[in-house]
Amino acid sequence: MRFEILPVEASSTVSTVGDTAEEARGRTSGVTAAATTLAQDLANSSVVAEAVQGLEAEVLEPTGTSAVAQAEAATSGTSTALDHYSVGDDQMAATARKSAGDVQRPDMPGAG
Repeated sequence: MRFEILPVEASSTVSTVGDTAEEARGRTSGVTAAATTLAQDLANSSVVAEAVQGLEAEVLEPTGTSAVAQAEAATSGTSTALDHYSVGDDQMAATARKSAGDVQRPDMPGAG
């Protein structure tokens, strides 16, 4: 099995995912803010207000934060890996160019 890494395309994908994670962070904040506002609006019904607050604290905020954190960790790790790959690729190419002149050409019978 052969894998080929295309750094430009991979970096573009990482950037797009990073932008989406940032957008999701804003949406997560919006959802938790809406839940807080809803709980405040329902202050006359303490049972419902407490249920909304519990939903926000136990489900909405942790789930949204976790999803965003996982996406950010994945993009950060992938970006770091791509950077290391590019540096290694550049070093390997430089070493190959440098040692290309050191190759001994065999004496071939009948040549020159």
